[in-house]
Amino acid sequence: MILLVEDDRKLGEMLSAFLTQNGLDVRWLRDGGDVASFLQVHRPSLAILDWMLPNVTGIELCESIKSQYAFPVMLLTARQAAGDELSGLKVGADDYVRKPFDPDILLARVHNLLNRQAAGHKPQEDTIVLADLSLQLSAKRALYKQATLKITAAEFDLLWLLASNEAHVVSRDQVYRELRGVDYDGVDRLADVQMWRLRKKLEKQGVTSIEIRSIRGQGYVLDQVCKRGV
Repeated sequence: MILLVEDDRKLGEMLSAFLTQNGLDVRWLRDGGDVASFLQVHRPSLAILDWMLPNVTGIELCESIKSQYAFPVMLLTARQAAGDELSGLKVGADDYVRKPFDPDILLARVHNLLNRQAAGHKPQEDTIVLADLSLQLSAKRALYKQATLKITAAEFDLLWLLASNEAHVVSRDQVYRELRGVDYDGVDRLADVQMWRLRKKLEKQGVTSIEIRSIRGQGYVLDQVCKRGV
């Protein structure tokens, strides 16, 4: 099921009909204030949120959803400010689409997010332990010395990807393909910003047993500090 939150009646009707015609189960809400009660009863596979909504904005909804649930969120907006996409990613949005958009492109991005979500539910290693850091995939929980780290679901996914490739370089293209479902265009620097924010959060919460480094021209690598010091 896909939750669509769009207050524009014409666009909401068009998107709901288009996604339904393409085999997707869509529940459409026009007011962001109705989302909390909806989620008490239903658990969608994906939420598509308009940025500008009555009562509760899409960006506020995204932040709230990401703090409680693991399903992906796509933001829709007519806003064109350079920092808007970054603001969405900072609160955990998994994708960001500017209006006007091609419905077929939107559909492809929806399927990318749904495929990533489905892949995340396949049986696989559920826990990674690196020194005092423990990552629990099914719960999207990061623990350091048994205390829960305050990071978003998107930041957890990034940390899990790095930890899964401990001591090996993870390229920008790999980050974009595995976490956003698109190829790296060679220009976008949002992954760098997300990596910087993750490092700062870990540092602020006293995580010292691992280090995330940027490798010029290659990507990123996560090392255990204790191992590097041997």
